[in-house]
Amino acid sequence: MMSNNRALCYDEVGQGEEIVFVHGYISDRRIWSQVREHWYDSGHLFFPTLEGFWEDSLEFRESNFSVDNHIEDIVDFLEKVCTPPVHLVGWSYGASLVLLVAARRPDLVKSVFAYEPGISSFVLDKKILQQIQRDRVEMAGPAIGAVKAGNTKEAVKYIVNGACNREGVFEDFDEELKQRFFDNASTVPLMFTERSAPNLPASSEDLKRILCPVTISYGEYARPAYRLVAKEAAKIIPNSIIQIIPGAMHVVPVTSPEIFLQKIIEHLSGVDRRAVSNGK
Repeated sequence: MMSNNRALCYDEVGQGEEIVFVHGYISDRRIWSQVREHWYDSGHLFFPTLEGFWEDSLEFRESNFSVDNHIEDIVDFLEKVCTPPVHLVGWSYGASLVLLVAARRPDLVKSVFAYEPGISSFVLDKKILQQIQRDRVEMAGPAIGAVKAGNTKEAVKYIVNGACNREGVFEDFDEELKQRFFDNASTVPLMFTERSAPNLPASSEDLKRILCPVTISYGEYARPAYRLVAKEAAKIIPNSIIQIIPGAMHVVPVTSPEIFLQKIIEHLSGVDRRAVSNGK
């Protein structure tokens, strides 16, 4: 399909209700491969790769790497490839994006499952916002240092380990999974620009416009930033629930895909009931 006058690559599989999976930073549609392999429910699954990631990284202009363009990518995809409204599943940066899409284009979205979004500009409590910002500085510091030194591969390791708040997580990945992250190392320097900074442009009023059923999920071992963002967002989004995944870190979609998949299906199974109870 065409998005922003260019080809947007995606995979699809299955039949039934449409579910679109949106990847996060330093990754692409392949990051969902284990979720695909373990999927046991019905559903027409779509896995797009956003602009600037993986095979698109050699052809795109860095100036196009922005939150707004990635939101436009998703909106175009839903309008031109899917039959809205659809279910959106997002992880990390992708979780933030699907929330913003649901806020801006509620007509396209039936439900949202957001795992550990990083968006925090909507947080009004200054003390909580300071906690989130301090944790982000601690999480991103080593990666920023590696970027400044010109070592983006080292930065990839720091980002993964930092997001999990645990050393050695990336090193324990198999070689194929490591390579999928390394294939997106060129996006690391772009992560820290104003156009694509983790503190995405969303207000509490934006989140209040999300009326579809939303599950905001985080792992038992989530960093304070992810945990606090999830709790604060759930206070604002009208039809939202919090879900904690036992024993999970930020990378649970690739380390324990069966558990992650179970939580997505639990969310989907409750969408109609939650929509009716919300008067929709």
